[in-house]
Amino acid sequence: MRKWVFIINNWNSTSLEVKKKYCRKGIPQQFRRKVWRLFLLGTKGAKGKAAERGKPYSYYSELPLEDTQLEGVIERDLDRTFPTHRKFDSGANGEGQQALRRMLRAYANYNRGVGYCQGMGFLAATLLLQINEEERAFWCFCSLMEEEEYNLKSLYEPGFPMLQCYFSVFEGLMKKTNKKVYHHVREVHGVESSYYATHWFLTLFTYYLNFGLISRIWDMFLCEGWKIIFRFALALLKIDQQRLLGAATETELLMVLKDIQENKEPAKMLDVSLKIKFTTKYMNKLKKSYLDSQQRKK
Repeated sequence: MRKWVFIINNWNSTSLEVKKKYCRKGIPQQFRRKVWRLFLLGTKGAKGKAAERGKPYSYYSELPLEDTQLEGVIERDLDRTFPTHRKFDSGANGEGQQALRRMLRAYANYNRGVGYCQGMGFLAATLLLQINEEERAFWCFCSLMEEEEYNLKSLYEPGFPMLQCYFSVFEGLMKKTNKKVYHHVREVHGVESSYYATHWFLTLFTYYLNFGLISRIWDMFLCEGWKIIFRFALALLKIDQQRLLGAATETELLMVLKDIQENKEPAKMLDVSLKIKFTTKYMNKLKKSYLDSQQRKK
């Protein structure tokens, strides 16, 4: 506990390696709100870079949506977002859903090029639950979407170009770290990661996993970036490797992949994911290779 107090009070002078070491152990819940805010908003201001570039939160949350069809899309997704959590289980007029509605409408106005897509609600709701202050949660959400370290907006842009890129990177990492599974899934049965991993990336696992494990994953993601998400995705395949290899047909394989994220023991997930080794340089090489190939096609 004292170490986290020291890190928080000396945030800018604490090295990334020290932050990484302690984030991997898990941020104590009483410090998580503060630490996530520091990662996403920094220490200079309470609202981060996104707020400096824009207008007040109230402006975006109260402004009518330019695309009126988004109203219905947002409303439908509100009921699907953590429906059993006590903050969101009171329906459309409950405090949690009202705050989430304002946040999602506000972001659709903040970045009209992206607007709103299914999946964003889980990201915003996760921040709302942890940050527990609507306006700051919104600016944290903007940082998650807009800032280069995370750049979630690129996954949601029309055509989902970066989502396709991350599928390619994931499969490249699978080929390097688990050749047997890659051969069986991708080469023998021809199953692409887009069939089963879409929500892993679009929602940073919040669509499937329990909230305690989600918090641990996000502790590391906010510190280390996308490498952590790829590690956890690879860990799911590693833990169920025998089930995957035992699938004799494409249909059987898809059934295994459909529920592969279910009932995972958090301690095992954390242990297996951090034992999967690949360098950031190699991950970035795969990303560059895919983007270069797409550029040549234009």
